[in-house]
Amino acid sequence: MRKVFSFLACIMLSGSAMALNYYINAEKGNDANAGTSIESPWKTTLPIASVQLKPGDSILFAAGQKFSGMLSLINVKGSLYHPVVIAAYSVKGIKTKPILDAGDNLNALLIRNSSFIQVSGIEITGQLPYQSNSQGKQGEMRCGILVDVTKDETFTDILIKDVVVHDVYYHVPGYKRTAAETASANGTQSYGWGIRFINNSKKGLLTGIKVLRTEIFNVSHTGLKFTANAKGLKDVEVAECKIYKTGGPGLQMSGVSNGHIHHNSIDHSGSVADSRNWGRGSGMWTWSCSNILI
Repeated sequence: MRKVFSFLACIMLSGSAMALNYYINAEKGNDANAGTSIESPWKTTLPIASVQLKPGDSILFAAGQKFSGMLSLINVKGSLYHPVVIAAYSVKGIKTKPILDAGDNLNALLIRNSSFIQVSGIEITGQLPYQSNSQGKQGEMRCGILVDVTKDETFTDILIKDVVVHDVYYHVPGYKRTAAETASANGTQSYGWGIRFINNSKKGLLTGIKVLRTEIFNVSHTGLKFTANAKGLKDVEVAECKIYKTGGPGLQMSGVSNGHIHHNSIDHSGSVADSRNWGRGSGMWTWSCSNILI
């Protein structure tokens, strides 16, 4: 029995021993640096694209600083005991959340076909309009955080905790929705969304989703949205979140099985405070879901 425990301990420790921290500091960093120490940080998220993230690796943003651009995690696999972490690190005692701003990109954070990912202690925004829509896609969405599945595989354990998402818009200030657009079933034009989980695959599954102690406000459509075919999203927990001043619904779920939604506050959904907002929407509603406890 001791040998079994020792073997398991060695496996767990070996995973953490090989893990790396990648530091990003907008003020003192340089993308030519190694990025793997506080003394030699990167300046932007661009070098991440050339890194093959492993279980236990962390992407750490300097507290109190603002970073512009889209951070993409595609086909990234952490493990149960060694997730891949996106978080902050303290600089000179500063503990204010770092801000990840989408800039002129479509999303601030994209997590695609990935498992065992933890996002905590950061602020997400997309205040600048997205103006790179060269294909003129009708109904294109912009998200603070987009988690999606495009493969017919099973992906698991996505945790978003202690995150603030706000001011996510697609159009320039002053853009106005028509009465017909507001009256449409879900909106046909492009919008900014807070956090979205989408399973676009035919047979794939995303399970083990948690959104905890997260705040979402000032987005032009839904604050927190889950979308999938029947049972394409499973085992979802949303707890202790504050969602308010959303242009659409506060929280909406489709194709979710086994969900626990508790101790949340949703206020001022369907807000018309910004002309870019859809301007209608319930506080929370479910569609084609099963085993949802609220």
